[in-house]
Formats: sequence, C-alpha cells, structure tokens
Amino acid sequence: MLRKVFFTGALLIWLMIIFLFSAKPADESTEMSTSVGRAICSVFISDYSSWPIDKQEDMAAKIDFPVRKCAHASEYALLGFLLLFTADSYIFAKALKGRIALIGGVLYAVSDELHQLFVPGRSCQVTDMMIDTVGVCAGILCGYLVIKIIGIVSGRKALSSHQNV
Repeated sequence: MLRKVFFTGALLIWLMIIFLFSAKPADESTEMSTSVGRAICSVFISDYSSWPIDKQEDMAAKIDFPVRKCAHASEYALLGFLLLFTADSYIFAKALKGRIALIGGVLYAVSDELHQLFVPGRSCQVTDMMIDTVGVCAGILCGYLVIKIIGIVSGRKALSSHQNV
C-alpha cells in the first residue's frame, strides 16, 4: 500500500511539474533554457566568464536548442520511469505494465503539446512529441532494468513484488 501511495504521489507531482513548465510563456521558457545554457558554458568553457557579454549570450543561444530537447527527453524519461513503477504497484500482469506506461506517457506528451497551443508564444511541435516518446521509452527501459536488478539482488523474480495477503 505504501508503494502505491509513494509512486502515485510522485507521478502526480511530476505530471504537475511538466504542466507548469509547459504553461510558461515563450519568453520565460527561453530565459530558463538560456540560463541553463549559460551555466553549462561556465562549467565546460574555462574562460567563458571572461568573454564579452554578447559573445557569452551568443554561445548560450547556440546551445539553447539541444538544451531544450535534452530537457524534453529527460523530463519524459522520468515520467516513463514513474509510470512504470506506478503501474507495477497496481497491476500484476507483467506485459501490461510497460504498455500502460508507454500509452500513458505518449498520451501525456500529446496533451502537453496541445496545451502549449494556449500558452502565449508557444506552439505544438510534433518533433517534441517524438522526443518525449523516446524519453518515455528510455525511462521505461531504465525502470525495467532497475526492477530486474532489484529482483536479482533480493532473490525474487523481476517485476512484481506483490504478495498475496
């Protein structure tokens, strides 16, 4: 029961976080990803802080696209992971868990992009839906790997630690 509550709660919180990121108008979203770009540059380019501001901003803008796409994939990978573990806490049928997680993740990706049609300066991008779907798949695969490892370590069969009580 605790497992159901934990994963359901974590999933709902993560769904809200994704929704809130998508609800940001384009200028706020761009500033957030550009600030991540600046942080990445300052970590990986030793003399970045000594560059002129316009050169720093140009570099941050150049990596904005990959930063945004990695953010999409990452947030949806975590979603796929949480969907799998939530499904695992409710469903006994091994094959059904991954399918439910995948379908749920894809439907949320589609709804998220449609939601952005109503946010100032944002748009619905099929490429983002595809990136989100790849992220969901990666999260599900990581989840299966974690479940397999936990099963091996604990001596149980992978997927489903349900006990008949």
